[in-house]
Amino acid sequence: MRRGPHVTELAELGAGEWDTTLAESGLPFRFSHRAAAGQALGRMYESYRFTPLRVEYDDGVVLLLPLVRVTRRIAPLSMALALPLGLEGRPLALAGTPGPGHLEALFDALDGCGRLDVAGGAGGSPPAAGEVSLQTTHVLDLSPGFEELWAHAFGAKTRNMCRKAERGGVTVTPESRPEAVAVYQSLYRASALGWGYSVPPYPDALFAALLSNEHAELWLARAGHEAVAGAVMLRGSEDLLYWSGAMNREFRHLAPSNAIIRAVVEDACRRGIAYLDFGSSAGISGVETFKRSFGAQEREYRTVSLTTLRYRQLERARRAAGRLGAGAAA
Repeated sequence: MRRGPHVTELAELGAGEWDTTLAESGLPFRFSHRAAAGQALGRMYESYRFTPLRVEYDDGVVLLLPLVRVTRRIAPLSMALALPLGLEGRPLALAGTPGPGHLEALFDALDGCGRLDVAGGAGGSPPAAGEVSLQTTHVLDLSPGFEELWAHAFGAKTRNMCRKAERGGVTVTPESRPEAVAVYQSLYRASALGWGYSVPPYPDALFAALLSNEHAELWLARAGHEAVAGAVMLRGSEDLLYWSGAMNREFRHLAPSNAIIRAVVEDACRRGIAYLDFGSSAGISGVETFKRSFGAQEREYRTVSLTTLRYRQLERARRAAGRLGAGAAA
């Protein structure tokens, strides 16, 4: 029998009850902890279902976990994700301090689950249970205020690019109209092709689902009447996450993406938001340089994965079959 803490109660909360519990916890949380994030994923993928949990343990620890259950045709390959698509899903502790044993006990308590992934982020990391991977995001502390950031955090070249956008007539506004969402979807699809994707990583339906929530923000940059760049920002209790950005490369000489970040930072400072999380750059040096040019600092976090022996065996068999199939096709 496994030693360590044991789950005494595993309660799935409704979306409304979950958001109320978050708001009343007094804990800082990300947009990804909100029900809107999990529900958007559930609407996008038929096999996904948002199942946020309140977990109590025999040692007094109580956790909130924004979990998405993923049903797969082969049942032992079914998963629980907190959270996919670059979203933070670390557990929030209502009582006590969680350790690796608490995630292991939760995994044991999740019926029919072959894999549990829990992603950290700028807000913190889950306990180091199972297989651990380290990732990096870039975070801009907004507490100094915009004027101080403009003068001392933004690089000289970045300030010049922002001025260039202004001289070129680029305007930036937050948008909420459905037609604005459609404009961003078009920008994103075109950008994805330029990044080398035949199919965009995120479908139109995901942007529509996320941006239907009041805590998700769409910003568009226009040159004249034409939208030339955009960004999707996801707002937590004290932060903004720069989750998605897109630009029409024909207008890159006007630096519209720089103009968007400047406008977002200035507005966030005015609202008293604590920090802007630029998100993971996946090790792409040019993207990291862009983020650092605004004064954003690296912040390392971990993502953990727990799997059953059966899951690992089936995954190895599935990958081997895929390689054999590819070899036969060649």
